[in-house]
Amino acid sequence: MYPSELQYKHSVENKMYPPTNGGFRFLPSINENNEVIFSSGGRAVVFKVNEESTGKPTALKFFTVEDQNRFQHYLEISNYLKNIKSKFLVNFQIIENLIYVEFDNENPDNNYFPGLVMDWANGVTLQSKLKELCEKDERSKISKLKDNFKKLAFFLLSESISHGDLKHDNIIVNDNLDLVLVDYDGIYIPTFKGSQSSELGTSSFQHPQRKNTDFNQRIDDFSILTIYTSLVAFENNPALFNKYYDEQNLLFSLEDFLKPKKSELFKNLSNQSETKALTFYIKQSLASESIYIDNLKDLLNGKFPKPSIEISHSPTTPLIGQKVKISLKNNDVDF
Repeated sequence: MYPSELQYKHSVENKMYPPTNGGFRFLPSINENNEVIFSSGGRAVVFKVNEESTGKPTALKFFTVEDQNRFQHYLEISNYLKNIKSKFLVNFQIIENLIYVEFDNENPDNNYFPGLVMDWANGVTLQSKLKELCEKDERSKISKLKDNFKKLAFFLLSESISHGDLKHDNIIVNDNLDLVLVDYDGIYIPTFKGSQSSELGTSSFQHPQRKNTDFNQRIDDFSILTIYTSLVAFENNPALFNKYYDEQNLLFSLEDFLKPKKSELFKNLSNQSETKALTFYIKQSLASESIYIDNLKDLLNGKFPKPSIEISHSPTTPLIGQKVKISLKNNDVDF
């Protein structure tokens, strides 16, 4: 077993950092209610702290669920990402014995736990920023956010990595509307080639057919297309945010992905000139056996394949009075 978030909170408040952790010591950040600032998820808790010696804002991530492979997993991620210099990523390192937690009274040696030391990403989540901008009808800023997300998408598509859980609260937006990715639990790097993903991401941002064996540099394709389409939709109609946002999504839901032909949202977006083409390719992806989107960069740049309809008949040379079977094949177009 691993400590709970409250047990970690006690240790952070009391600065219980062992001298064997490489000299890391932090002061907890306090909110207006004099409470330690932290957030928790299903398997981890993140604290905002400041380096004791420099005052530098830092994030500490501790885990509440044990995983024997976690340390090696994060070590490989850290070693790979430190060679990629990008404004879209935060620097981090994993420390094997980062903090001491009074967890096992009988065996104090078992009270040292690993954690991540990360640069603090200033800003708010993508969902929070979009809620603010849509409610204020600030379309020019939504447009800038859309353009910056496209830059983030092109960064991911140009590298041999993928985030694995690209969604609204794993993207931090600063005051200049620049974007930073956080939460690298499900990230893919070339070192992991041939292995399986430990998670499948959030359902309202993932292709319904994604499996654990889908673990490569292309697993963000569907998330990128749906998030970008959402931003285009909000830019042209900010009221869509409050209509469809349910805290677990931005615009699309799993139900939309499972039943696109019955989806009110898909019908709405398909009738809007700004989102019609992008929505078509989301539906095409959902109907495909593959979760990958080969021409994704072109779609983000507004370069859509030319629609065509092929007509054939059998027999090729019919006789007078003979029945003829006519077949239609559509390419990149709906009937």
